[in-house]
Amino acid sequence: MLKILWFDFKKGIFFFIAAVVIVFAPKFIYYPYINNDINEVLILCEGESADEAEQIADEYIDKRFGEVIGSGLSDEEKAAMLDRITVMSQAMYVGTDDKRAVEELIENAKTDCGISLDTPPQYYYDNIEEYKSISRPVNIVDQSSWRTFMHLQQIQLASVMALCVIAAVWGKHSEHGLFRSERVSPKGKRLNSLRTAFALGFCGIVWLVSYIVDIVCCGVGLLPDTAIQSINLLRYSPLAISIGEYLALVGILELIGLIFSFMLFYLINSCLKDIRKAITSSAFIILLSYVLKNGFSGVFSPITIGICDYVRLTDGSLYNTFGLIMIIAGNVIAAALLAWAGRKTAFLAEGRK
Repeated sequence: MLKILWFDFKKGIFFFIAAVVIVFAPKFIYYPYINNDINEVLILCEGESADEAEQIADEYIDKRFGEVIGSGLSDEEKAAMLDRITVMSQAMYVGTDDKRAVEELIENAKTDCGISLDTPPQYYYDNIEEYKSISRPVNIVDQSSWRTFMHLQQIQLASVMALCVIAAVWGKHSEHGLFRSERVSPKGKRLNSLRTAFALGFCGIVWLVSYIVDIVCCGVGLLPDTAIQSINLLRYSPLAISIGEYLALVGILELIGLIFSFMLFYLINSCLKDIRKAITSSAFIILLSYVLKNGFSGVFSPITIGICDYVRLTDGSLYNTFGLIMIIAGNVIAAALLAWAGRKTAFLAEGRK
């Protein structure tokens, strides 16, 4: 069986390479422009009050200015370095103000002390009881890194990768009817189960490597114990989780989307004999899912067809633990039903021949 699986891999090597390129290629455009200069001062400010963090940042930035001015760099290089330090300084001042505002929101939820630095939306008050449970420290984070990370995740093409792998592993089998005939014998069923596990495992490994690379390059995992409210887009979220837990949550949603899309394309391939028709139908579903989630996010955002559900995490429509559990549970059940339907469809199709 291993020899057969290796033959399948060699037969579809082009599609496997295409799958890897599709996942990584769009991100290579952004990686060279990610600036993590601010990370060093963020570590120095971790756990400090807003006033202490501001003082530490001032001292650090003054030191950096002095080092650059006294260096032997050319005037052009000095100007570029000073511009980067100025941007860092501005980001730290904004971050300090954000830290004060978020800490005030949390304190208000627990003591009803009043709010002076921010004007929260209504869903902050609607979920005030959950907001009271936030105990994670609020730290200054690099908002530009988070915007870059969110953008990289939104352009990830896990569903397209799944489609390429489906075409690589089952393309010829579907065309020649081998896929259905394999499902009749016990050995054939076992071989197809191994083939499915291999294909889905390959997709999962490529996605995991891509996700880890994004976290490392953007530096968003720098302060894992920090409250997610430190991120501007999540300031009013009452979910009492840390940035590290949020990254794990995003990963779970992306993985669910990958499994969901893989099983959906597997089902389509089980029903159609022509791999070209299967690819065309699956590609149409991918495009349609992007259109529906972007144009009608309020209705279709709970469905994670290869697309992480960022809208529900950042626009105020999902700001309680129960809603989040329902999103995850619904997609897990849907993926399981698709897997069952794929197995049942192939078996029934063979039985009708």
